[in-house]
Amino acid sequence: MPTLLILVVIASLIGLTAWHSHKKSKERTAAFEQQAASMGLQFDPDATGVRDRLIGMKLMTAGRGQRARNLISGDAGDVKISIFDYQYTTGSGKNSRTHIQTVVALESAEIQAPSFSMRQQNGFLDRIGKFFGGQDIDFESHPKFSEMFVLKGPEEKIIRSFFTPELLTFFESKVGHCVEGAAGQIILYKNGQRTSPEDVKDLLASAYEVYGHIVDG
Repeated sequence: MPTLLILVVIASLIGLTAWHSHKKSKERTAAFEQQAASMGLQFDPDATGVRDRLIGMKLMTAGRGQRARNLISGDAGDVKISIFDYQYTTGSGKNSRTHIQTVVALESAEIQAPSFSMRQQNGFLDRIGKFFGGQDIDFESHPKFSEMFVLKGPEEKIIRSFFTPELLTFFESKVGHCVEGAAGQIILYKNGQRTSPEDVKDLLASAYEVYGHIVDG
């Protein structure tokens, strides 16, 4: 096959892949807009300002090239709701990787939480990290929780007081979820997983479940 023909085929495949990706992105944006309308909430495809409001969350400062999009937002009583797709990139060159997840953020003065991040434990890698001094706040009273999650934050003593036995037991049922908190804010997501538009309400319900256990105790 002549070199020119090979280059044309490669360029065509790249163009077709880009077109398909763009088409899927537009379809997802349209579906999110429909979900927002069905929930009586507002929609902004560019997610303007949401990352700036949540910049204290660890997820919002991870990697580079951070971008939020497909924002569903509104108020429910004293709670400000934000649901959006969020992406960032780590590594470089052949090792570059883009991480995309759907995030629910709830903001309310009722959320009296210390700054913390909680994610699913990554087995061997996290055990190695802890061996070399990486932070992971464990609870002897709840070994299941400690095996499931890596819990971090700047004020360990306050975090230990905040995570009551009841809250620890509750989180043991939240397989696959990552949660971050700060004064007036919580976010919930599944690391590296986008939620389908049809399941956005379920993700919001999970975030409200966390909110209820934090606020009501």
